[in-house]
Amino acid sequence: MRKRLPVILSTAAGVLVLLALSPLGEATANLIAKPVPRAKLALVARNALRLDGHTASKHPKAGQIPVVGPSGKLAKALIPSGLAGPAGAKGATGPTGAGGAPGSAGPSGPTGAAGATGATGAAGQAGTAGPQGPAGAAGPQGPTGATGSAGQTGPTGSSGPTGVTGATGPTGVTGATGATGVTGATGPTGPTGPTGTTGATGATGPTGPSNAYDGLALAGDVLTTSFTTIGTLNIPQAGSYVIIARGWFAAAGGSISECTLVAGSNTDHTEATSPTAYSIPFSLVVTNVFAAAGATSIQCRTSNATSVNDLRITAIRVGALTSGLLS
Repeated sequence: MRKRLPVILSTAAGVLVLLALSPLGEATANLIAKPVPRAKLALVARNALRLDGHTASKHPKAGQIPVVGPSGKLAKALIPSGLAGPAGAKGATGPTGAGGAPGSAGPSGPTGAAGATGATGAAGQAGTAGPQGPAGAAGPQGPTGATGSAGQTGPTGSSGPTGVTGATGPTGVTGATGATGVTGATGPTGPTGPTGTTGATGATGPTGPSNAYDGLALAGDVLTTSFTTIGTLNIPQAGSYVIIARGWFAAAGGSISECTLVAGSNTDHTEATSPTAYSIPFSLVVTNVFAAAGATSIQCRTSNATSVNDLRITAIRVGALTSGLLS
């Protein structure tokens, strides 16, 4: 009876909820809503949401009446477990399981009693002869025999060795000198002897005479806007050189003019600028060491009508070049 009481209470709570939503429930509510005396109203208000003093809840605790949720079902936790049913029939026997692994070997049994002696076997075949044993020790010498008769005379023996040479006799008289023989052929040249040690360096000799090469342009050269070679001086001999170039710019109007003197990888550059016509001289100097015969040249350009006049290049060969910064 105790197990069925929660079920009865849950059912009663559900009936109350359904009754509240039905027309009968609404009529009852309207009836209750009519004016009543103040004392009865207080009693109704106190017991309006209770059933025998118990309140309703969707998540009830001890002493509360459960209410179904939106699904129309009570929570599983509120439904008590049913009584266990009778035991089912025995199932069919399952298939035989796989054989187990072999067990470990058992301990050795006790030693059995000795058996009876067997019958004697047939005689085996004779074995092969063994190797010959070592020679025995020599026996004692026998007695001396009787003397035999004399034998025949033997053959003559060979000659004995030569005797020692006697002493040398005195030297004879020297004979006359023979004629001179023919001169023999010259023998082969002997191998070259080792190289001697290097001698000490001699003193530096005096500097030889200097050479100079000079070139002059008789006519002026009109410049373009690109660098163009306007003069070349050939250097016919290798050596160290000091190279000088000079000339003057002649511009008919404002311009920027520039020239570069080139000798090997060494250069010297000049530039003239004026907003009006001008005539400006210039000079360039460069040094260079030529390993072989070569050349030096001057290249110029301008931004406006300009020419270079009286261009001259001079190359002077010197004994040595020493370059550095001015102090």
